[in-house]
Amino acid sequence: GAITARVLSVEQTQNHAKGGLSIRESLKSGSRHATMVVTPTDGAQFLSRIKANELTTSQKTGLNKGVMPYWLKLERIGNQFTGYESTDGKDWIQTGTIALKLPQKIHIGMVASSHQEDTLCSVPLDRVKVVKHSK
Repeated sequence: GAITARVLSVEQTQNHAKGGLSIRESLKSGSRHATMVVTPTDGAQFLSRIKANELTTSQKTGLNKGVMPYWLKLERIGNQFTGYESTDGKDWIQTGTIALKLPQKIHIGMVASSHQEDTLCSVPLDRVKVVKHSK
């Protein structure tokens, strides 16, 4: 399946503040995940953690440097997770991809991170759509 959304803005709480979409193994801290986000300064990033409690890695195109609103899409086909970015929600550019074996039942949704402990970050999104691909 896939989730898409338009990120209207990301509050600049810190240079690495971010908001977007995520598919996670669980809601526990350190969970394995594939995540597609946008930041106010670094632009769009595809983030992933393939082993629980290890580091999250980043892939990015460098195309968008904080221009908003900005479209994001995160897609799962089998064990392949791919993140996309777009200025219009129609023409998509692949940002990153990873093979990650997650269970059939996962958590899918929207995320926001201020990158500062005890500080919230406002990330308004709209046009959120979740679709299930047929087998």
